[in-house]
Amino acid sequence: MNEFAKLQQRAQDLATIEQVDRERAMTITRANRAIRKYGVPVCMEAFKYSQQGEGPSTIGVYLGISTTSANSAINAGRYLAEKTKFSLKS
Repeated sequence: MNEFAKLQQRAQDLATIEQVDRERAMTITRANRAIRKYGVPVCMEAFKYSQQGEGPSTIGVYLGISTTSANSAINAGRYLAEKTKFSLKS
């Protein structure tokens, strides 16, 4: 691989890393917004129901929130679960 091709590959790798970082930042922002709005217990409960195979519309009925809100709570609960696992490993 010549030098130019290596530089191109490196630039592409950096662009991919930056995209992943932006997506991760958006996920954290959205998760924090849902946690503030619904609370940690509701988000964790929504995630637990989703792990059991329930969909957002059913979870929304269980928790008394809209389907879109349930989807946000599920994602926030997933984020909390991943964050907790990471914290426990460290």
